[in-house]
Amino acid sequence: MDKKELKEILRKHQLWLNSNWLSGECADLSGADLSGANLSTVNLVDAKFTKANLMGANLSEANLIRADLTSANLIGADLNFSNLIMAKLSDTNLSGADLTDANLSGANLAGANLSYADLTDANLTGADFSEANLRKAKLTYANLRQANFTGANLDEVKVKK
Repeated sequence: MDKKELKEILRKHQLWLNSNWLSGECADLSGADLSGANLSTVNLVDAKFTKANLMGANLSEANLIRADLTSANLIGADLNFSNLIMAKLSDTNLSGADLTDANLSGANLAGANLSYADLTDANLTGADFSEANLRKAKLTYANLRQANFTGANLDEVKVKK
């Protein structure tokens, strides 16, 4: 996807949010190739990224509340300080992603690949990690209250410094 097309989609999404869903339209970037894109600090509430390629993308401090990132490729993506409350991340590849200080409260990460991901100081309250792969992930100082890890691969997870 070229920068001009992405900019227009984001403009319409912002209009949609600012008008309380009366004008503009919700961003649908499903299947888009956004590898390496800079989306830091962008308001992407309710945006759709199903099966999108966001490998190495910068989403630091992005607002992704209720965003649908199901089956997306986020390998090595920068999501530090991002807001992913109630986001749909099932079957998403977050291998090696930086999620330090991210808020994943209530997020669905069932079946996601978080191997080698850094979740240091992340808020994981009530998040669903069932059947997820967290092998060698860093969960140092993360808030794990009421998170579901049923059937998750927790081999060599780091929870303390």
